Amino acid sequence: MSGRKISVNLAARPLRNRRFFFTLVGSIAVLFLIVAAISVSVLVSSRAREKALSASLAQVNRVSAAARQDRDTWIGQIREWAKTYRSTVDALNLILVDKRFSWVDFMSQLEESMPARCVVTQVTPLVARSGSLDVRFKMTCPALEDLLAFIQALNGRGFKNISVRQEAQLNGEWVSEIMFTYERTD
Repeated sequence: MSGRKISVNLAARPLRNRRFFFTLVGSIAVLFLIVAAISVSVLVSSRAREKALSASLAQVNRVSAAARQDRDTWIGQIREWAKTYRSTVDALNLILVDKRFSWVDFMSQLEESMPARCVVTQVTPLVARSGSLDVRFKMTCPALEDLLAFIQALNGRGFKNISVRQEAQLNGEWVSEIMFTYERTD
């Protein structure tokens, strides 16, 4: 067999024998640098996103804490109102349950009893009992005679337990608080 002889002498041509290793090492180094550059860019972008998300989360936590505080404030105020107005709400609920109670008749009789020069400033229903209603009523009259005429008209229309609780003269007019019981008539 005649052919070319395989030269095993590696020392005879060192450049040729190192070229493969340099190429292999160079390729690995370039590949390492590319992967390192991609890793650094991913790291930098993920840190930026992490900071943005942290800021957003902090904002959401602040808003959530403020909303919780507002909710707690409102719940406390609602509980306070419930305690304060429990009797009035219960009275009105009893009246609403008892469908035979007529607010129109009550207000009509109140209006018919009132003298023309008097002004109602407050009407507060206090307690309802099976067809009757206790009422606290504030009104302003220019003269004491109008107040007396109103009380007599209430008495004439069948209102019960009429009593004047407070009476004061402010700016020339009489401001009075009157309590009475209204019983419906069937």
